[in-house]
Amino acid sequence: MESSPMSAIHRMLPASTEVATPSIRQEFTLKLTPFDQRPYRKLIAARAETIRRVVEKLKPVMGLKNALDAGCGVGFFSKTLDECRLNVCGFDGRKENIIEARKRFPSLGFETADIQDSSILELGRFDFVLCCGLL
Repeated sequence: MESSPMSAIHRMLPASTEVATPSIRQEFTLKLTPFDQRPYRKLIAARAETIRRVVEKLKPVMGLKNALDAGCGVGFFSKTLDECRLNVCGFDGRKENIIEARKRFPSLGFETADIQDSSILELGRFDFVLCCGLL
């Protein structure tokens, strides 16, 4: 693997059996970030488990329906919140993180925004706000 923080993996997927032409292949590129390094992935997994436990306890008591992931990076914790059955919006100040988050988790909403800019209020109102690792 390259030593640069944004190396890339290029993969070819076999065509789906639903595609009429079997020779068609889906192609995508996944950028590896520092968050994809093994030690950081272990930390992400531990944090995600803690998030799941907290949300599972708070959700019925507080009636949580949606969540904001402030400083979402490439979306790992946004996905965790989605797995907790919350409607999720994530934002990050780095455009390249948002581009990658949208590739990794296309069913979730991600925006580029600065936490210090009042325009983040336009993202909406949320029952739960996660700010893990930003501050």
